[in-house]
Amino acid sequence: MTTTGGLPPQPIAAAAAAVATAPWPLFDLFLDVPHPAASAPAAPPLLVGSPATTPSLHEELHKNVPQMARFAFPEYEATTPPDPRVNVNKYDVYAMQPTAFQNFTFSLQLSDGTRMHGHVRRVLPSHAIATTRYDVGRRAERALILLTRATGADLLYSAILKYVCSDTDCPESICLYKTVPILCCYADLPVLLFLLRSTWYGRSIEAITSQQMALSKSLWPHDEPQKWFLDQLFRHQQYLAQMYSTKPLEERGKPLVANITGVEVGLSPLYTKVDTSRFIFPTCLLHRVSVSDPSASQSTSILPLIRCVGVVHALRIMAALLSERRIIMVSSSPTRLAFCSHSALGMLAQGLLHWQHLYIPVMPPHLWQYLAAPYPYLIGILSSTVSKLDRTDGLGEVLMIHLDSNQMETRGMDTATIASRLPDLFHSQDLVPKGGAASVSELLAQDLVEVLKSDKKVLHGESTLAQMGETAAKASKAVKKTFFKLRDKGRDLLAKRSNSGVEGDEGELTVLADGPAETNTLAADYIYTEGCHNEVSEEDVRIAFTTFFLCTFGDMRWYLSAAPGQPPKLDRNRFLQQKRSVGEGEGTPMWPLLQNFCQTQMLEEFSKARMEEVRTRQPVTPDAPLFTQCANYNRQHNVDFGLLNVRRVTRQVAQANPARMTAMLQTNARRMAMALTSNKSFEGDTSRAIAQLVEQCRESTSILFDVMSVVWLRIRDSKGMQWKHAFQALQILRNLLYHGPLAAIAEATDGLEKIRALKFYDHMRVQVTQEVRTAAGHVFELLVDRARLFNIRRACAERRRTLQSAGPKVRHWSFFATPCLSVS
Repeated sequence: MTTTGGLPPQPIAAAAAAVATAPWPLFDLFLDVPHPAASAPAAPPLLVGSPATTPSLHEELHKNVPQMARFAFPEYEATTPPDPRVNVNKYDVYAMQPTAFQNFTFSLQLSDGTRMHGHVRRVLPSHAIATTRYDVGRRAERALILLTRATGADLLYSAILKYVCSDTDCPESICLYKTVPILCCYADLPVLLFLLRSTWYGRSIEAITSQQMALSKSLWPHDEPQKWFLDQLFRHQQYLAQMYSTKPLEERGKPLVANITGVEVGLSPLYTKVDTSRFIFPTCLLHRVSVSDPSASQSTSILPLIRCVGVVHALRIMAALLSERRIIMVSSSPTRLAFCSHSALGMLAQGLLHWQHLYIPVMPPHLWQYLAAPYPYLIGILSSTVSKLDRTDGLGEVLMIHLDSNQMETRGMDTATIASRLPDLFHSQDLVPKGGAASVSELLAQDLVEVLKSDKKVLHGESTLAQMGETAAKASKAVKKTFFKLRDKGRDLLAKRSNSGVEGDEGELTVLADGPAETNTLAADYIYTEGCHNEVSEEDVRIAFTTFFLCTFGDMRWYLSAAPGQPPKLDRNRFLQQKRSVGEGEGTPMWPLLQNFCQTQMLEEFSKARMEEVRTRQPVTPDAPLFTQCANYNRQHNVDFGLLNVRRVTRQVAQANPARMTAMLQTNARRMAMALTSNKSFEGDTSRAIAQLVEQCRESTSILFDVMSVVWLRIRDSKGMQWKHAFQALQILRNLLYHGPLAAIAEATDGLEKIRALKFYDHMRVQVTQEVRTAAGHVFELLVDRARLFNIRRACAERRRTLQSAGPKVRHWSFFATPCLSVS
């Protein structure tokens, strides 16, 4: 047997295969860019490359930096260039000025056809002079952008950006990427550091976090924290991907966790147990997934769209996508636009369908001409630009969804053809009674309504809903007492109002199915529509859509036909005939949709992919899409694709998924946060429970996000008799700022105006008012005085280290629930 370089040919072939199947890099480029119209003192863009970024790719991305800045600030339309002599302009904002821009994504296609996904977080850097006071002065926003070829893992990228929030405020610094085009490739880092030591560091270019702006240089954990942190994440991804590839096929499907130590305090062995950050890496980042593979969007959250527009409108959007129509989503929030557009494609992905047409989640003004493109698209635009549609030539037929008000409208369509071009899966919105025979579409609607009902209970808490009912009952009683003397005249009116205000289960489900009706509903409840992630309900939604698509075209014999000696090919007429035979022919809500879908390129590509799976005999693993697993199960066990069988098999396969344990941990943490902030007395050791919750929040991908959503929910619902909600939520928030991960500071800063409002909290009892105001004032001062906050965090880390080294007998859990008030 011949060898090459001392190695047998098999390992070389295995290594080549490993490279071909290696996951996409965690990121290809990190950017920190200022607002395009930033005032003069704004620092220039900063670029940090990935170890996997080739020089050619880095050069291509470098050329697109101005375009990426436009994607990151889609509300800005260049008219006149900013005056460089002016230090402050209208685009600069205060820290207390609420903004709707937080996290969203965009897609960018390079010249070679490579599609990059940009994950954006808008931040407000520290002031150039008052570097340790976050609340002082106006300054321009900046955008942190992580560019990657990987699809999915939105929660992970959001958590990463909260760690690398930077304050680059050095007006005299030179532009890094203009000096050396490939400066930030890690492979060249030692040489570049030697070459640039006198130029780069001499000119004080620094990408530093707010921690470094607040602390003296002797306390910095790393010289280049952003590069160090991103490099650690990249190396952990490579290690976890290698570990994942060695697992047996039957054991795959469970995400892996990366533990990174030394982010805040440094790499001293003394602090490895108290300075740990955990990140969940989903399976889409552990093995190679093609950009055109719909399984890449399998883990995309679908609930944001359904929460915004309700079940009926969400399924109308799905029908429009399956019919390959032109769709425009409108919202004042790019976060909502990105979430809802991803959710729309996530619905298709449950059936292994890939949207191959134009897709721009949040469209900047310089791409406005794409709205007149004569082919299908899904585009999101900001509400401030809607008036320009009337002046857009060639707009043609479009379906518009106003996400903020939950309204739909069509433009350029004949009213006589709307029903066929945009099929409505329901002639009426009445749900199927229990025990009655349901069609596939009706059962999908009923499942989604049930999911929304349980989702709202989980996220808002059953106690909150009960308290809302008690408050409504007290208000009704007060009104009746006030108008007691007019009871004879107003009896019928009051009875009518009472009957309309009290709804049974069916009435409540209908309202949920219709979606929010009032214009201001979503504005008041954005924490629910955008800021909550419920993995258990997400899994139920995926099951519902997978069941629908399996019943619609799960059996390949329905749409493939083959002549003797010839490979199978798509047979559209065969598909329609089969659907007629199962009762989904003319006169049913599904028939117009099936006719449209049969003519789409989506069905053509879907059938090719299924034939390729059969030809290559690819193994079906637990990390395969749920659609693939269930279809494979039915074929192996000769189970027909009837509604009842598909529904049973889908739930059975989903419940065996190894990733379910992660969802349960997330649900338990949220349940604990709700209990600790409830009006009811907590059953157990409160200090110990808070300490355990804060420790769980060191997993910043989902648990911290969920606990913070509980904090904002409780602060919002803290009026009147619910004052304990705010007070106890502030206690948890304070402990997160002391003992939690660095990302907790970014999470709390996003709601700084809410905390400031609580400093003026008003209640009928003076003692209650003072307690809430004092707690809010303490948290507020920590967030705006970063030097004090980070000094306290250092002292708390030292105390935790001391307690852990002393052993369990000396450890006192109540310390973690008691702030270090003695530290100044």
